[in-house]
Amino acid sequence: MKKIQKRWLVLLLACILVFQAAPVQAQTQKPYMKRMNLSWDLKPGKKVTFQTHWAGIGYKDGLVTLKDYKITDAEQDGYKKLTFTVVFEEDQAGFRPKEVHKLLESDIWEKYEDTGGYYNVTLVDYTTGRCLENMSNNRDVTAEISDAVQTGEKEYKDSDGCSLTCYKKTTWKAAVTYPENYQGLCIVAGGANKNVFDSAFDYDGYYAGDVKFGKSVFYSMLNKKVAHAIRVI
Repeated sequence: MKKIQKRWLVLLLACILVFQAAPVQAQTQKPYMKRMNLSWDLKPGKKVTFQTHWAGIGYKDGLVTLKDYKITDAEQDGYKKLTFTVVFEEDQAGFRPKEVHKLLESDIWEKYEDTGGYYNVTLVDYTTGRCLENMSNNRDVTAEISDAVQTGEKEYKDSDGCSLTCYKKTTWKAAVTYPENYQGLCIVAGGANKNVFDSAFDYDGYYAGDVKFGKSVFYSMLNKKVAHAIRVI
């Protein structure tokens, strides 16, 4: 009986050791972007609801659509070319007078004259979480993203007559060339978290690939609606 008990004890210890080791091994193998709290629902032609942080108000909904999504052979052998357009639209509800008042009375507005409510589109490596919009991305990816085009100017007022001017639509166009066997290209579109007002955030470091996506203002660990992504495969 003692031998049987000892054997079960050894087996139990072995199972505990395996159980404890397995999650660590799985975690190290999981790609960086797969571990992020974001929504993988960005698809060509699909209108997606996202959220971005506004001064004095907090998170508000917006709409983003991935359009004109096309992959072709690039001029250089062994490479593919992706072209797409990202269109952001203001939520149909717009801003109520109380929201306009809160924003214009906020500490952020008084200090920086910044409304927040930023939109963002960026290219990220699936495995490392580093931005691909630089020439030293180590993935041989070349990206060109246009300046934003804003249309549909609209003015909102509060009960005191103070006004806030926004644009109903913001559009970016992009062209990306990448090796045909590369499967780590991700498009991420959405808003920004509350730290977008923090002047200490290293924007240059992010776009240079030094600051990972999860440490950027374009991501929220608590709000999955801030960032929406698609993996280009």
